[in-house]
Parts: sequence; structure tokens; C-alpha cells
Amino acid sequence: MSPTRALERAAVAAHRAGETRTTEHPNMDCVNLRERFGRQYRIEYEESYYAERGAGARADDPWLQIIPCRAGHIYPWGTSTLAASTNSRGSTARKLAALDFTTVHQDGSDGMTILFPVEKFPKVAALMHPWRRRQMTEEQRQAAAERLAKYAFTPAVQRPETAQISTQGAKAV
Repeated sequence: MSPTRALERAAVAAHRAGETRTTEHPNMDCVNLRERFGRQYRIEYEESYYAERGAGARADDPWLQIIPCRAGHIYPWGTSTLAASTNSRGSTARKLAALDFTTVHQDGSDGMTILFPVEKFPKVAALMHPWRRRQMTEEQRQAAAERLAKYAFTPAVQRPETAQISTQGAKAV
């Protein structure tokens, strides 16, 4: 039996057993975008993550992480490779394809999928324009906390007169 067929059979058996995580691969890790780039860039999950795990999912699955960009998105492809998918075949896709360290994996009418080594991420990011996380200095953080303090959640306080249920006017049945 081929290794691919064995993996397919294992996935079917896991699905029948009630396991929902289908993106695990026993012999392959990928670049964890949240650990590697999460302090600087916004990391999201692709839409299939919520289809597999439900709307309130909290499981961390590096295979389904993406970095949204102005020109598309970047996602893991393997242990040391990332992929960039462009939203169109415009100038960004052409510039990425022209780089000497990239490989065009898929060229479609609506965009390209381009593979590149994780070490070259800064050069690809300069073309793809990933969305950055908001980063505040400690002074900015303190000023925001003071400014927003009046809107902070306050725990409910029960007043003594409302603490007991009134029995006045209740009729016996």
C-alpha cells in the first residue's frame, strides 16, 4: 500500500472515530506563523478552520494560519517554505514571479500561488504588504488605559434592598 493511501485510510478512520482534526500529518511540521511573525503581523485562520472546528474554535493549527495582505495572503507550505497567493495576476504577482528565489506553483486567471523560502519573507512581505498588528509604546498603553477606564466593565453590585425577593402582595395558591 502506498504511503498516500495509508494516510487517506488513517484520515477516514479518524473521521469515523469522531476526530475532527484532519490537517495533522504525522511526519511533517510546518512554519508556525503566529510564533514566527505574530508579534509584527496579523495572523488569522483560513475559512476551512472554522468549518472543521466550529465558530468558537480555540485549537491552534499552524497549517491553517494565514497572514492577510493587501495583495492576497501568505500561508505555510512546509517545514521551511511559505506560499503567497495573490488576489490577481497584476503587478504584484508578476514581481513575485520574477524573483530568483520564488517558484510559481499555480498560475490561474484570478491570481498566482508562489512558493518561497521562509528566510526570504521580508522581501516577499515588501511586495505583498501584510497587515501589521497595532503596536503601542508603554506610554501609549497607559494613556489608553486611563482614557478608557470609565468604560471598563464593573462587576454587578447587589443592593441590600434588592437582594431578597419581596413576598409582599404574593397570594397563596
